[in-house]
Amino acid sequence: MNENFLRIYFYLIVAKNKNGTLNLSEIARETGRDINTVKREINRFTNIEEYNAREAHDDYYKKRQKHIKKIPTFTEEQQEFLNLRFNIFGDSPAEIIQRFLIKFGIKFPACLKTFYK
Repeated sequence: MNENFLRIYFYLIVAKNKNGTLNLSEIARETGRDINTVKREINRFTNIEEYNAREAHDDYYKKRQKHIKKIPTFTEEQQEFLNLRFNIFGDSPAEIIQRFLIKFGIKFPACLKTFYK
């Protein structure tokens, strides 16, 4: 965990404007972070006093895990089919994807542009 985020909590208490609102630009400048990063960290919790850098980091990590692309896995039969159609018959990627859908009844796990690469 970055210690700059630990300092954000300190600046949340100290850095107030005259009207009592937070001075986000001062917090960002002091912690060496972008102002949008500071806003996002503050908005993670409904109450500023509840802010905890460890919880914010754990929350980020959980959300990040949802967006990591999974590598497609093929069964042995599917691998043999792809090898046959691509290497032996020389089908184009568009044909292979269409035949894959017809034979196995499931959508090919990569888009056509990715398959061409």
